[in-house]
Formats: sequence, C-alpha cells, structure tokens
Amino acid sequence: IGVCFGHQVIAEALGGKVAKAKTGYLIGVHTFYMLQHMPWIPHKKASFNMLMLCQDQVETLPPAADILAGNDRCPVGMYQIGYQFLTVQGHPEFTKAYDQAVFTHRSERIGQDRIQRALESFSLEPDRTWIVELMMAFLIHKSDD
Repeated sequence: IGVCFGHQVIAEALGGKVAKAKTGYLIGVHTFYMLQHMPWIPHKKASFNMLMLCQDQVETLPPAADILAGNDRCPVGMYQIGYQFLTVQGHPEFTKAYDQAVFTHRSERIGQDRIQRALESFSLEPDRTWIVELMMAFLIHKSDD
C-alpha cells in the first residue's frame, strides 16, 4: 500500500514518472472518479472524496499499472500493479484539522487563494472509511491468491 509519497516512490521505482503538478499544490478535499472497478473492490462507487496535500504527482504510470481513479487536477489518483501494489495520491489517514494545520503552516508557499478554496472544500466529507475498506479488501484478496 502506498500513500502520497509512497504512491510516487513506487511509480518512480518501477519505471513511471513523477513531477510537480502543473496545477500547483493540491490541498483540501478533492473528488476522484473511478475509472476501473476491479473485482476485489467492495461497495462500488462512481466517485469518492479524499484529503489532499501534495505538490508532486505521478505523471506517467509504470508498466503494468492500472489506473483506478483520477480527476482533472490529479489524473493518477489511485493505481494498482497486479496484486503487489495499490497506491493513492491523497491522504486517507489525515483529518481535516490535520490537513488544515499543515497547509496553513505552509501558507507562504501555497498562497491564500488556494488555502481559501481548500477551506471551502471542507464542506465535502472525505471517504476515509471507504478508502481504508478498499485497502483492506486489496490486502485480503492478495492473500487469497
């Protein structure tokens, strides 16, 4: 399981490419759209919300990777490589309060306009439980093979 930097490191190590996001920092709650539903995914959803705090992101997937979810600001939001790796660019482990504390601390680099939009995005609830269930289902399915 790779989360944020882990998502990026796994991609880079296996032949993908990571770069600074062309749209700048992604902070706050963002909606991601499922592009594929693998058989192991429980409770199929068309989209989910995830807390974000990143400036870099995966631009090119490594060979054999399947993109599972993305959006216009982060096209590679979640990917899988066989049953060895499942990764997400966001932070399912964060709370809104923690996300806000970190991006507020970095306000000079991020900019007040972007911070204001992130605070407005907090009207959306992150699907933290669903993302954790998804990760657990991946690990359970992996161990069944």
